Amino acid sequence: MMCFRLLRVSIAIVALVFSFDTAAQNDFAGSKDHPSIPRIEGTTIFGYEYSDFDEGVFLYADEQSKLKAGKVGGRRTRILYLAPRTITRPAVFKNYQVALAELGEVKSDYSCDTKCPNDLTDGLVWKESNRIPNKIPRDAGYLYVKGNAPSFTDQGYSYVTVTTTNARYHVSLYTASFTGQWIPELKGTRSIHVEIVEEADFKPSLLVVTPDEIASEIKETGRIALYGIHFDTDSDSLKPTSMPALESIGTALKNDSSLAIYVTGHTDNQGSYEYNLDLSKRRANAVVQELISNYDISDDRLFAIGVGPVAPVANNLSEQGRALNRRVELVAR
Repeated sequence: MMCFRLLRVSIAIVALVFSFDTAAQNDFAGSKDHPSIPRIEGTTIFGYEYSDFDEGVFLYADEQSKLKAGKVGGRRTRILYLAPRTITRPAVFKNYQVALAELGEVKSDYSCDTKCPNDLTDGLVWKESNRIPNKIPRDAGYLYVKGNAPSFTDQGYSYVTVTTTNARYHVSLYTASFTGQWIPELKGTRSIHVEIVEEADFKPSLLVVTPDEIASEIKETGRIALYGIHFDTDSDSLKPTSMPALESIGTALKNDSSLAIYVTGHTDNQGSYEYNLDLSKRRANAVVQELISNYDISDDRLFAIGVGPVAPVANNLSEQGRALNRRVELVAR
């Protein structure tokens, strides 16, 4: 287990035993530290979730200093640490500042200290739909506000991006001290909620798809995103490299004569909304016309629609994210 030691603080590892079958040295089943970002010594993993690709939500300030929540897609790791009572909020942030600076170039996007937004916890960090699988009993409230009585105090939050030679990390850090309002055994201990989304190394799994994969995905989820359909820049002219994907679509439609679809064009957010909306519609129509002309698919089974940049699957702040947003989706009608 990789750890970094507390700076300017001397602690002993405290054995914290709770009535709901946890101990300081027993991490959540199947959990582990992030390979690039170590834990603070003496902490225990109380909750954990990892995904090869998912969207993380981070707070940031826009050019007018207005607070917003943005989504970032990539390799996502979320860890909920429980820290001994001797670890303070300033010590938590100082240790992560040092660890992240050693990882790469750090850019701070947003932070709040003690006086954070009222809905930061149950509205974002510990939002019910965003909860990390953890050791806390569900009737204990997952360590967030119940009614008007807060179960935490002395909170702080930060969101930074870390750029290395071959990766870019989005890291949020939230910490708070528990009051013991709902779980007396936790009184005075501290949570450390770390979320890490790594942009590097993600490659869409659907660059080349088979007819069976198209049919199966549409049947299961009602849609499929395709990244193997290519156009010239700012054009609705299909490139020859699109032919394998078009062949798969045509075959899938021929294999199931009852299948009718929306062919939906998507763009990134570069350029005006009106321009992207028109471009996405023209590109979707180009796919429809190709399927009608060269694959003998009846036009009443196809409907072209363009939504421009309004349904991204990744953040538009990086070229990788913009590439993921430039796609064609097939949606069951």
